[in-house]
Amino acid sequence: AALAGQRLDVAAEAASRARALAPNEPDVHFLSGKVALARGDLDSARGHQERALALDPAHSGAMNELGRIRLRRHDTAGAIRHFINAARTTPGEHIYSRNIDVVILRTLSRMIYVFVLVALLMLWVPAVMHVDRFPFAVGFGVLAAGAVASFGLVLLRLPREARGLVRRTLRTRRVATALFVAIGGVAVAFAAVAFVPPSELPQTLPIAILITIAARITATARLRSPVSKNQRPGDRMT
Repeated sequence: AALAGQRLDVAAEAASRARALAPNEPDVHFLSGKVALARGDLDSARGHQERALALDPAHSGAMNELGRIRLRRHDTAGAIRHFINAARTTPGEHIYSRNIDVVILRTLSRMIYVFVLVALLMLWVPAVMHVDRFPFAVGFGVLAAGAVASFGLVLLRLPREARGLVRRTLRTRRVATALFVAIGGVAVAFAAVAFVPPSELPQTLPIAILITIAARITATARLRSPVSKNQRPGDRMT
């Protein structure tokens, strides 16, 4: 109750007393780990969840919490592995599978952010370096190929079962729309800069930058939009 009310000091004291009363109760260590994670103590949180699993190897809640800890450490592949194990252990608890969707959406959002940031920097190249259209177009192709290759590397690091989940998520309308907006917006911005006469570049460049920023904001908003009844990806992680 103290944890739910964000009274973390009270929660930590209660968890300590609970461990003293029932040191071999897996749920006590599970809740202690949740308190430690809420306080930002990742090492202690992991220790408690690993202890809970040692006492009860089928404790899906502890598996889920280990996934959240991995995610805090920016280990996406490790987090998904724990979420998959939790979902396998307790198939009826849909929050574990939704957590996998949340991780995938966060990863896509982060990749869109990096893609658009690099594109924004590249848009200044014609104005600063006065390069021809062909090298600039090649640069856009390299950027797109690099984004695809980076996503492929991330996909290869995931467990085989997770790759199927990624493909399923990519086929949803919200994700497809977000990717189309991000890539399409950057393509329009690059075309606007590449195909205008050099004399008009000072007027066109700000418009291209605004298009790129708008594409990123719209794509991110689409990924964070509420899920319709026909879609599975969740919006929060538990």
